[in-house]
Amino acid sequence: MSNLRRARGDLKRALVVDDEADIRELLDMTLARMGLAADCAANVTEARRLLAENSYQVCLTDMRLPDGDGLELVRFIGEQCPELPVAVITAHGSMENAVAALKAGAFDYLSKPVSLDQLRVVVRAALNLPGSDGGSVAGNEHDLRDLLGASPAIVQVRDLVERVSRSQAPVYITGESGSGKELAARMIHERSARQTKTFVPVNCGAIPENLVEAEFFGYRKGAFTGADNDRIGFFQAADGGTLFLDEVADLPLAMQVKLLRAIQERRVRKVGATAEGSFLSPQRDRNSHAGSARMQRGCRSAGRSHACAHGAQRGYRHAAPDRPGPTGFVSLCLSRQCAGTGKYS
Repeated sequence: MSNLRRARGDLKRALVVDDEADIRELLDMTLARMGLAADCAANVTEARRLLAENSYQVCLTDMRLPDGDGLELVRFIGEQCPELPVAVITAHGSMENAVAALKAGAFDYLSKPVSLDQLRVVVRAALNLPGSDGGSVAGNEHDLRDLLGASPAIVQVRDLVERVSRSQAPVYITGESGSGKELAARMIHERSARQTKTFVPVNCGAIPENLVEAEFFGYRKGAFTGADNDRIGFFQAADGGTLFLDEVADLPLAMQVKLLRAIQERRVRKVGATAEGSFLSPQRDRNSHAGSARMQRGCRSAGRSHACAHGAQRGYRHAAPDRPGPTGFVSLCLSRQCAGTGKYS
C-alpha cells in the first residue's frame, strides 16, 4: 500500500468516518489512488478530534455511527468548518436519509453499496468547488449585488444562493414574472463546481407536446419517422453542468412525473430504447437537477445536472412563511408573498 502513497504532506487530505473497518480501508485505498491522503475515524468523537487537529479538503461520513449519526457531524462541520464539503453515505434506497443529509448541509450523498466510480466523481466535484483547494474560481458574470435590495429578505436570498451553490441538491425556485429567477439560477451555476460546464436553459412552454419526451430524454435511430440518427436530450446535454427548466407547469402532467423520476433516479430512457441509462458521464462531474412531482408555475429546477432560477429586481420588505416545494429540493422563493425565503423541503 505504501507504493500508492506519496509523502502525506504533499497530498490533499480527506476525512473518512465509518464504523466498519473494511469500508474505511476501501475508501482509504480508493482516495489514495486519487492522490489524497485519508485520515479515518470510527465514530463522531474521533472525527471531531481529527477536525480540530487537521485541515481537510473533503469529508466522507456514514449516516449511522456508534456514538451519534452522520447528520450530527454534518451540522458540526457546517458550524466549525463551513468550507469543507461533506458527502454522506446512506443505506441503499433510503431517499429519506439522503434528503435529511442535504437538508443538514451535506454537499452530496452516496448510497450503499458504494460505487467506486460514483465515489470518484463526488470527490472530484468536491475538490473542484470554487474557493476550495484545487478548485478554480472563475470570474462570475453576475454579482450577487445584481439581486437588488437591502431588506433582510433579499439578504437572505443572497446568502441562500451562496450556500446552495456548494450543494448538489436539486433547486426549486419560484417567483412572479420578472422577479429574477433565471438570474438566481445563473448565479448558483457560476458559484458551483459546475461553473466551467454548460448552463442549459429550457423554455418548457415552447416545446410542442408531441416532442417533449424526445427533447428531454433523446431518442434512438428509427424510433419514429424522421429519427435518422441517435440524438441526446437536454439531460445528457447538461451532463456536468446545469439544466434550467423554465415554466415547468406548462408541461403535460405525465411528463412532469417522468421528469421527477429522472431527477430522483438520475437515469432516463431514450425514446425507442428498451432500457434506462444514466445521463451522468462517470468521467465528468456529477451535477444535474430538475423538476418536481407537482411542478407549479414559475418553478425552475436542477437535477444532477443542476437547474436554477433568475434574480430579483423587486423591493422586498419582509419575509412571509416558506412556500412548500417538492420533497428533496432546496426551495428558493423570489415572490412578494414569500419574499426571499428559502429552505430544504
